[in-house]
Amino acid sequence: MTFPSPTRLKTTASREQGLALMVALIALVAMTMAGVALVRSIDTNALIAGNLAFRQSATLSAEQGIEAAIKTLASLSVSQREQDQESKGYFSTMQDAGLVDGKGIDYTGNRTASTEDNIRWQDQTGDAADGAVKPFCMSNLDAAGNRICYTIHRQCKNPGAPTDTNQECIFECTDLGNRSGKGGDMVSATYDHLKSPSGVDECEKRLLFYKITVRAASPRGNSSYVQVFVKEAEE
Repeated sequence: MTFPSPTRLKTTASREQGLALMVALIALVAMTMAGVALVRSIDTNALIAGNLAFRQSATLSAEQGIEAAIKTLASLSVSQREQDQESKGYFSTMQDAGLVDGKGIDYTGNRTASTEDNIRWQDQTGDAADGAVKPFCMSNLDAAGNRICYTIHRQCKNPGAPTDTNQECIFECTDLGNRSGKGGDMVSATYDHLKSPSGVDECEKRLLFYKITVRAASPRGNSSYVQVFVKEAEE
């Protein structure tokens, strides 16, 4: 009977210990990398959730801005609505032509590379961007820390009364064509456009439309835009 020599046994044990150490190191590196990836994933998810929360907050604030703009519009007299009231963010025309690309105002600043057709929206700190149009911005932040600004544009081509010569406005023509009970029709036309050849007015009432654009800027640099059309109240 023969037995392995002590030297051979020692060499085999050393090799097994070296292999186990290598496997342990590989496992440790893999676990470390997995841990780092998990931490990064958690941080990213938390960041995304935070940004979404701020964006949702800014959107809700923008809706509050719409209510404020409607109150401003209601406070203006008929004659005031026929001219720009820049201190209140009100403009008597659509401003949908001219400027850089012939399309008027670039509300978000993304349509053209120039700032000459932009609105001077304020960020959350109150700093205003470059632009051609000054909005009305609330002096105080809302409860969520958002800065709210808005503009109001009467949907007419020119300043002045809707009945002026060459004036064209977007309005709701109620009872168009004497279709009683059929509701109203949105029409873009001159004031006299819908009169019959005999001079009979096809519209029972003309209710002008106004476009309200609100921007809410959050503390994290997010911003939300909300745009609605409102019409004059029937008297």
